[in-house]
Amino acid sequence: DRSPRELMNSNYVVINPSEDFYPIHLGKKTAIQSSIVFNHNSSLLKHIRPTDFHIWQGRPIEGHKEESDFFRAIISAAGIPLLAEWSKGKKHLLVLGFNPNWLDSSGDTDWALSPAFPIFWTNLINYLVPESKTGQQKDFCYYQTGLPCQVNLGPPDKPQQAVTFRQPDGTVLTVQTPGDEFTFIPTQVGIHTITRGYKKKLLAVNLARAEMFNQVGQTRLLPTPPHSKKETGTVKKTSSLISYLVALGLILFLFTWWIEKSERG
Repeated sequence: DRSPRELMNSNYVVINPSEDFYPIHLGKKTAIQSSIVFNHNSSLLKHIRPTDFHIWQGRPIEGHKEESDFFRAIISAAGIPLLAEWSKGKKHLLVLGFNPNWLDSSGDTDWALSPAFPIFWTNLINYLVPESKTGQQKDFCYYQTGLPCQVNLGPPDKPQQAVTFRQPDGTVLTVQTPGDEFTFIPTQVGIHTITRGYKKKLLAVNLARAEMFNQVGQTRLLPTPPHSKKETGTVKKTSSLISYLVALGLILFLFTWWIEKSERG
């Protein structure tokens, strides 16, 4: 009985199905026939190395009647499966992968701790389940577990409406909180589902250390290119300085010309 780990490589592991993967609705009638290949310039892989993949998490594919053994890449980049379907008899699993051999500057071997992990996770969910179809607002969070994260679901549908937090391990927290914005302190890595009435937000939280990203606790839908703000500020500062020097030079020239003209007169 060969497992996905054996089918892929000894460096690959599958963490058994969890609620984290439920936003990707590929059940019952979904039996994907084609593969999607992304190159290095894909928006899905923006700011992410396409070699940074190993099997990270999976979920069963329900209602799948095919009983033959196969491993089929659904989405791949540079020949590496990012999302794949695995079948062994009546067992069917959808798997998402990352490469555990990648080392960051500190020697960390777990890519799930880096900011790129929730970015890719969110991009993947948005690609497979567009917001226009699900009505869900998808976000990711650059926070370490234990750090406060600001969440905004907008005004409640009715007074005293509770907010529900479903954590990656399946536990559910319910709190009463007024107003649009409230503070959530995640204690687990993975996808957190936050709902109030008909409003729902998905937050992918990682364990990234503060020095791994520019602004601690920044939440945004799309990552800002590294150093772009700094470069923009430098250009503006340089332009202002040049304008100032040109204006000063012109004033000195006119002042000198006026002095010389006065002495001649």
